[in-house]
Amino acid sequence: MGNPEPVLAALKLRAQPRLLPAKNGGDGHLKLAIEGARHLDVIGFGFGPQARLAEGPVDLAFNLGVDEWRGTRRTSLRLKSLKQAEL
Repeated sequence: MGNPEPVLAALKLRAQPRLLPAKNGGDGHLKLAIEGARHLDVIGFGFGPQARLAEGPVDLAFNLGVDEWRGTRRTSLRLKSLKQAEL
């Protein structure tokens, strides 16, 4: 069974949201490009309906991982929770 994946948090981030359609016609996915972070994207599967929350500063909870595409490895953040940050 092993240990559960750690859930990390980042507060008051500014992000550029982009909606990605779901292949099965579901809610769609949310991809966030974090401002000021080089090559750091967050992907939230099924978070499409919450895209408006990412229009201002946001607080994120996520799992950290590594994605590999065509032999290139990149740090990956998989969104677990999203809310507008309190200012």
